[in-house]
Amino acid sequence: MDPQAKAYLAAAVAAGGPSVKDMPVEEARAMYASQTAVLLPARDDVESDDFLVYPESTYSVPCRMYRPAGTSDTLLPVVVYFHGGGWVIGSIETHDTLCQHLSHISGAAVVSVDYRLAPEHPFPAAAEDCYRVVDYVANRAGALFLDPTRIAVAGDSAGGNLAASATLAARAYGIDITFQALVYPVTDSACDTLSYREFATDHGLSKDDMQYFWKCYLEGGRRHAASASLLTEDLSELPPAFVLTAEYDVLRDEGEAYGARLRDAGVPVELEHWDGQLHGFFHHAGYFDAGKRAVERVGIRLREALFHKHGK
Repeated sequence: MDPQAKAYLAAAVAAGGPSVKDMPVEEARAMYASQTAVLLPARDDVESDDFLVYPESTYSVPCRMYRPAGTSDTLLPVVVYFHGGGWVIGSIETHDTLCQHLSHISGAAVVSVDYRLAPEHPFPAAAEDCYRVVDYVANRAGALFLDPTRIAVAGDSAGGNLAASATLAARAYGIDITFQALVYPVTDSACDTLSYREFATDHGLSKDDMQYFWKCYLEGGRRHAASASLLTEDLSELPPAFVLTAEYDVLRDEGEAYGARLRDAGVPVELEHWDGQLHGFFHHAGYFDAGKRAVERVGIRLREALFHKHGK
């Protein structure tokens, strides 16, 4: 295990305190927000603006768009980003500096989505919000100085699940997605892979935590489990994918299995396994040196997909 990961786990044990599942949801959200204070530094070469998707309707979605400084009237490709947090915690604020860095590294605009959270808004609310933003970007790109022919989706953990879900919805509705970047994505509600058995406890994100998140997202039932976890989906004719997994992560095996299923369906896939790393190292890149490198890697892959392969 990476020495920084060992130190992180030791500090978590020393700090003690209840797990997410044992806290009122608002307290859990506040705790997660405070933990994300140790993130990448803010960038002064990236500009951001908050806006609402479909503001004229009663079903608007708050978003924040990031652009490299000086590109406000330049047509840019766009990355639609979905934050992690088990569909229960997290926000555009917890992933603010991460999205700044992705915009800087990729050279693209990044639209971060503040989708509705469970348990107040169970499945499919978050998935609907995320696709709605993709639809908005595709159909109103000109007004935002975005190129509708160069749209990528990306997300970490539950956000990776939502990015994959939005890609499937875009295919169904005829929206062309150029690329999908899935960082240790949630793809299987069973919580019963080898990595779940190996790292069920004492490795950060636990099996109990994930079962709690799934229970909140599925409103305590299993009726939508297959759809929410992407188990029954036809994965053919989807855009190229970059899938990142971490060695000491309960989600490792399902992320790698989803990448394998994409490849079996004929989708070009890059699967990167990061040895020695914990779940969350990408998001907590202000603490983990490997996280900084992973953010750089994802940003570069987005840049290559959105610029180089389109000759722009």
